[in-house]
Amino acid sequence: MDRNPLTCEVCGAKLDVPAGVHVVHCHHCRAPFKVRHHEGTIHLELLPEKPEGAGSMSHSTKIMHLQSRLALLDHEWAHFVSSRHSHRKLDAKPYEPSNGFVVILSLAFVTVGGLLIYWGMRVPGATPAAVIGGLIVGGSILFGYWKVRTVNRYRSARKNYHQAKADLVDEIRRLEMP
Repeated sequence: MDRNPLTCEVCGAKLDVPAGVHVVHCHHCRAPFKVRHHEGTIHLELLPEKPEGAGSMSHSTKIMHLQSRLALLDHEWAHFVSSRHSHRKLDAKPYEPSNGFVVILSLAFVTVGGLLIYWGMRVPGATPAAVIGGLIVGGSILFGYWKVRTVNRYRSARKNYHQAKADLVDEIRRLEMP
């Protein structure tokens, strides 16, 4: 998703407006702006402050706010996936990372390292092979642990994203019902 830099009309701070967002708040002064898309350009309209004693947001404002949160959530997920987890096959199609291949690869290297250690301890003068084998075993275990942890963090983030998205969509649908 594209981001469009604009400036706050109240304090002059830069506003970063993700594509598809309908309401944005200045990170510096918290001024609310309605985002209007017109012929490829983006215009900001300062939303009025809520008068004292006024109730909660209007029905349509709540829906618009939830739609903006949904668009921002989608944008953040797309950024997370593209920046941290750009797993791609040879045909450039993204795929979900898996622990299976990492575990098999780590076990293969642990086996090779173990054989080098065994050979280095049995054959006179082959001590460097045992040292190299130990390094391979240690590195394989650390690599396997790191990759499995990364895959599990990705899966947890994906689960949280889908749950948050489902909650927002349900709330929007609930508010849109007559």
